[in-house]
Amino acid sequence: FGYLTEETYKTQAPADRLSQTWVWIIDPLDGTKDFIQQTGDYAVHIALTYAGRPVLAVVVVPAVAKLYYARVGGGTFLEQDGTIARLHVSTKARPEEMDLVLSGSHRQQRLDDVVQQMSFRSQRSMGSVGCKVAAIVEQQADVYLSLSGKSAPKDWDFAAPELILTEAGGILTRFDGTPLHYNQEKVNLWGGLLASNGHYHGELCVQAEQLLNSLEQ
Repeated sequence: FGYLTEETYKTQAPADRLSQTWVWIIDPLDGTKDFIQQTGDYAVHIALTYAGRPVLAVVVVPAVAKLYYARVGGGTFLEQDGTIARLHVSTKARPEEMDLVLSGSHRQQRLDDVVQQMSFRSQRSMGSVGCKVAAIVEQQADVYLSLSGKSAPKDWDFAAPELILTEAGGILTRFDGTPLHYNQEKVNLWGGLLASNGHYHGELCVQAEQLLNSLEQ
């Protein structure tokens, strides 16, 4: 197995992981600012990828003692207080019914301008990507948008949360509809990313892409 972690990737020889088909992608603390501020919106991400795609994932939210796990073809589950429940995203299919979650610390005006022109029912800010995806798979939210600016999210931010989302019925793609591929030479996930309950996903991607392009003209 190869390994890619936030703490070691800068000192690790890229060939050590790029030469491996199976790679663990780990973030021991996603949402550092929220951890410091004690908001509870921080998580542990662990994903096993095969040929650049996640096949096994664990997301732990310590503040509320919740453990989410998934494997390809096996569904998404939540373990809490000794009980295990299978999770499914909501069935909301119209934007005006959907609730949006956004980053609380990595915000920029371009993203706010895009969101203001999309007709979601409500929006709120949260910390860790794992916490945002947890909100979607527990039907507390339906859509999450991310847009890179001076910096971009990394592989370890999304690898585990993506599988937690997709095995619960959701979808995560770039604004142009293409999937993410992990363990590439560059670990930055530049551009716009959209996670949703899967209903109306393609249309939301097209709308977000068009709005972003119009702002950049």
